[in-house]
Amino acid sequence: MLMVDYDLPQNNRRRTFYNRIKQYMEEDEAASIKFSTQSVVLTEDAKFALFIADQAREVGGKAHIYEVNEIDGFSLRKQFEEFVVISQV
Repeated sequence: MLMVDYDLPQNNRRRTFYNRIKQYMEEDEAASIKFSTQSVVLTEDAKFALFIADQAREVGGKAHIYEVNEIDGFSLRKQFEEFVVISQV
């Protein structure tokens, strides 16, 4: 399970982020969200997790991806990978 933890800027680009996530999910049936809050998404799809993180960064936000392991109901997190932002806005 992958957890994408993101923070978006407080501006009108937030809507762009959410529209892109919605469009991605409509176009890729494998993309699914197991759990979501306003700044965290849990998914089993690594490609989708990368897309979410990339989109958060593209609109000026920050994002981290973690691999989540559950043991006796407690979640242990470790940073999954550092990603390089290819384009800056």
